[in-house]
Amino acid sequence: MIDGNAPAPDVVDAAFRAALRWRLQGCSGDGRYVILSSAAIRERVVIVPGLPYRRAGWWAIGALVDDVAPAEWTIWMHPERRVLRLLPRPTPSPAIPEQTRRPDGRFYDGMRRRWLLPNGSLAGDGTDPMVPT
Repeated sequence: MIDGNAPAPDVVDAAFRAALRWRLQGCSGDGRYVILSSAAIRERVVIVPGLPYRRAGWWAIGALVDDVAPAEWTIWMHPERRVLRLLPRPTPSPAIPEQTRRPDGRFYDGMRRRWLLPNGSLAGDGTDPMVPT
């Protein structure tokens, strides 16, 4: 919910520019960015504005997302003191579902389009003439 005392848009814009400048300076010495041009880095290091919310005088105004690193920061600002803080956010790792197995332990490998035994060898289920049953 937006508070009536939300920071002015020009103050928020200046905070976004300062956060982006800080991250781009951090990219200059990092080896992961060597092969990228400055335009390519600007495409992958972006500011994502959000609805500002307040906590103890500080305003969370958006996020800084670095797709190359990969890293994310929440941008917090204190408009009266003109102080900016970037707090790292953990990036969620995708949940990989466990493979569905048959009662005898076989499972389907989608990359090979084959049924495999629990030890990883090809399973012969009678449908593939090249694999003995």
